This record gives sequence, structure tokens and C-alpha cells, in this order.
Amino acid sequence: MTSDDQLVVSGGFKDKNLKIFDIQNRNQKGTIENAHQDWINCVAITYDKKYVISGSDAATIKVHDIKTKALKYTFEMPKITNVFQHEGIAF
Repeated sequence: MTSDDQLVVSGGFKDKNLKIFDIQNRNQKGTIENAHQDWINCVAITYDKKYVISGSDAATIKVHDIKTKALKYTFEMPKITNVFQHEGIAF
């Protein structure tokens, strides 16, 4: 949610899209389709409301322009699997 309570962004687990909502008018303002290749875990909006930042299970962080929906940056992180395992359950 933006600091002025005007916009909120949600990330889809299955459809991998980012959805931008106008809180005051209670409507969807836009969709950034196929924002990630895997489930989206976290989203944030920059203070100036220019960019949406999101992270996914694909170990990527992406920065999209809110107005144009264009991808500006992709950061790839090392994928960590089975950090701790106990009796067959990975944590």
C-alpha cells in the first residue's frame, strides 16, 4: 500500500500477475501480466508510486513501472533449497 493510502498491489500465486488497485475508487487500475515465472511472494510500491517491486519463488526480484507496466530491472538471487531438513521435512 502506498503511504498516502491510494494504491495497493497484490501478487498472484497461480497466475503470476501483479494487480494494482485504486483504494479510493475501489477498482482495479491495472495488471502486470506474467510478472514472474513462479509464485509471487512479496510486493512493494516505491514511495513516489513509480515502481512495483516484487519477489517470487523463482528467486527473482523484479521492478516494474506502474504506469507503463514495463519491466525495468530483474535481480536473480541464488536459489536456496533444503536449508534445514528434519525427518524428511524441509524448512
